[in-house]
Amino acid sequence: MAITIEPIRGVMANSYGQTITLTVVDEDGITQDVSGYTTITIVARSPDGRKNVTANGSYVTDGSDGAVSFAFASGDIDRSGLWNIQMEFATASETFKTRATEMDVGQGLR
Repeated sequence: MAITIEPIRGVMANSYGQTITLTVVDEDGITQDVSGYTTITIVARSPDGRKNVTANGSYVTDGSDGAVSFAFASGDIDRSGLWNIQMEFATASETFKTRATEMDVGQGLR
């Protein structure tokens, strides 16, 4: 079964601190319970593949609804284009990763 997240829109280059909330779903769009995982890491790769950044995720409620939120730090998302993004969930004995999705980063006027 492929576990995925929806593409991310509305992020601008050189912005940070914006809370992004995603829902983990299967290939049929059914929300997945991820409440059993203790660590959530978000990994993003720049359009040119030269930069990888990570952010720590947290459950919006208790994880049973698949909702996870996170924010990037200053300097993380420093260029526009289609970034690849993936979530990693872990416990002491298990790790799983979602399929990668796109994060369309726009270029601001300044």
